[in-house]
Amino acid sequence: MGGRNRREKKEPSESVARRRRKRKRKRKEEEEEEEEEEEEEEEEEEEEEEEEEEEEEEEEEEEEEEEEEEEEEEEEEEEEEEEEEEEEEEEEEEEEEEEGKLCGQLEMKGREY
Repeated sequence: MGGRNRREKKEPSESVARRRRKRKRKRKEEEEEEEEEEEEEEEEEEEEEEEEEEEEEEEEEEEEEEEEEEEEEEEEEEEEEEEEEEEEEEEEEEEEEEEGKLCGQLEMKGREY
C-alpha cells in the first residue's frame, strides 16, 4: 500500500494539472496583452510622428506663402515707385514744354524770358 501512494504522488493529480494549465493559459494571456500594448504604443508613436511631420509641412508651406506674399508686395511697391517716377518725369517734360511755349510766345512778342 505504501508503494501505491508514492506512485500516485508522482503522477500529477487532475487539480494540479488543471492549475498548471490555468497558469499556462494566464501566462499566455499576459504575453498577448503585453504584445497588444506594445503594438498600441508603436501605433501611437507612429501617429505622433506623422502629426509632427504634417505640422512641419504646414509650417513650411506657411513660410513659403509668407515669402511669396512679401515678394509680391515688394514687386508691387517697386512697380508703384516706377510709375510715380514715370509720372513725375512726364510732368516735368510737360512743364518744360509749357515753359518752352511760353518762352517762345514771349520771344515772339519781343521779350526775353
